Amino acid sequence: MFIASLSAGVFLTPVHADTFDDAVNLYLKGFDHCSTAKQALGSNDLKAARSEFAKYESIKKQAEAIDGSIVGTSKRGMDSNLKYCTRVGTDIEVAVGMPTLEKALAACELALTNLKDGQVEPAKSNYQQFVAQRDEALKLAPSLNNVFSARSEIRRCERMESKIASFGQK
Repeated sequence: MFIASLSAGVFLTPVHADTFDDAVNLYLKGFDHCSTAKQALGSNDLKAARSEFAKYESIKKQAEAIDGSIVGTSKRGMDSNLKYCTRVGTDIEVAVGMPTLEKALAACELALTNLKDGQVEPAKSNYQQFVAQRDEALKLAPSLNNVFSARSEIRRCERMESKIASFGQK
């Protein structure tokens, strides 16, 4: 019985090694798409970046189905590859949400100008536009909350709500 267990263990190890290598090799094909997505993003081609990144994610899922351990190992540089592609995904997400956030911040600036000019109703309207576009941007790209400059600008604008309320009471 000991010999049967030992021989079964010997056969399991090479099979696992083959599936691991197969999974990593497939993942690396997907990693090429991730790298291409990063290049496209650097060239401001968001459509191509998103398309290439979707291919990466699809191939990554296929590789994980072959051997799920590839996402938790440092063998063959998997940990650094995965971290790199996570950053690329975040960069793409931020690029998707940023135009909407910029519109929100422009509405915020208009509301501030309105307040300085004593125009409370237009300030309220522009502030409401800011809130709606901010919410849409954060829905499109939750990672915007992790971008310090974006979060800082959002907070600055959010403080305006109390200014509008107090200005309207005067």
